[in-house]
Amino acid sequence: MAIDTEKQLEELVKDIVNDKVVVVAGTGVSLLSLEKTNWAFASWEGLLRAGVQYCKEHDLINKDEESLILAQINTQSTIFMTSAAQQIVYFMKGRGVHFQRWIQQTVATLKVADKRLINTILRLNCPIMTTNYDNLIEQVNPDLSYYNADREQVLIIEAIRKRDPKYIIHLHGHFRHPDSLVFDISSYEDIKRNEQIQALLNSIDTTATYLFIGCGVAGLNDANLGPLLHRSNELFGNVGFKHYRLVRDSELKEVSSNRRLVLLSYGKEYSDLLPFMETLLNKVKALKEYHEKVARDLLEQKLRASQTSDQEELDLLNQLIRMNKKNDE
Repeated sequence: MAIDTEKQLEELVKDIVNDKVVVVAGTGVSLLSLEKTNWAFASWEGLLRAGVQYCKEHDLINKDEESLILAQINTQSTIFMTSAAQQIVYFMKGRGVHFQRWIQQTVATLKVADKRLINTILRLNCPIMTTNYDNLIEQVNPDLSYYNADREQVLIIEAIRKRDPKYIIHLHGHFRHPDSLVFDISSYEDIKRNEQIQALLNSIDTTATYLFIGCGVAGLNDANLGPLLHRSNELFGNVGFKHYRLVRDSELKEVSSNRRLVLLSYGKEYSDLLPFMETLLNKVKALKEYHEKVARDLLEQKLRASQTSDQEELDLLNQLIRMNKKNDE
C-alpha cells in the first residue's frame, strides 16, 4: 500500500491517544532487548538449532537424523522448519521431561540487557499481545499479569475490549507452561481445532487498530494472527479501520493481500526502531497534553461564566485539580 508516512504516523498517534491500539510484539522486540550472544534462544530458528543440539547431547538422535533436521531448518521455509520442530518434539519423546528441561535451559534463561525499547512500548499505555515465549516484557514491568491464549480466553477478551494495559497476552504460550507453547505442527493444528481459541479470535474486537512491532511476514500468517487479520479484512476491507506493521525501508516493497495492513517504515536498520518508537511516544505525549489543555481551558471557561450550580462548580474544580496534578506528573 502506497502511503504518506507522516499522515499515517499522525493517524496512528491519534488512534493511540484515543485508546484504539493494541500492540503485537514479535521476535524483533526480544532481539533488540537482549545481548547478541543470547539472540539464538529468542528466535524460532535459533531455538530449533538449540533443540537439535540438545537431542544430540542427550543421545536422542543419530547423525543421520541430526543432518535431516538441520537440512530442513537450513531451507528457511516455514513448512520445513515446522516439520523440523515436530521431529524435535518427537525425539524428545513429547513434551515431557526433556522438552521442559530444554525450554528451561534456553528461553527461560533470557534476561533483558537493554530496557529502552520495551519501556517505550509500555509507556504507550496500550494492551500488549506477543508471539514470544519469553517474559522479557514482564521483566521490565513486573506488575504486568500475563495470560495464555490457550487457557484464559474470557479474561483476554475482556482485557482487549477494555484496552487494559495491565496485561500481556501470550498468543503462542509462555515458557513457564511448556505444554502451552505453539511450536510444532501438532500445536498449530491444535489451535485450529481448539474451539475455545477460535471463539477467542472471533470475539476479539476487530475494530481495534493493531500495531505490529518486530513481527515478520511469517508471524502475520500464523495460526492466531492470520485468521484475525483475514477476518477483519473481510469485514472492514473497504472502510477506515487499519493495522500498522513497522518495517525497515527495504521491506516497504512487500506486497500484502490485506487491504487494511499499512507498512510504516522506521528506518534503514533494525537499530532505527528505538529512535522511531521514542519519536512516536513523544508525539503521543504531545497530543495528550494538547487534549488535556483544551479540556482544562473549557472547564475554566465554564467556571468563569458561573453558569453552574454550587455542586457542579465544585465537581468542575475537582476535575480541574485532577487534570493539573496529572499534567504536573
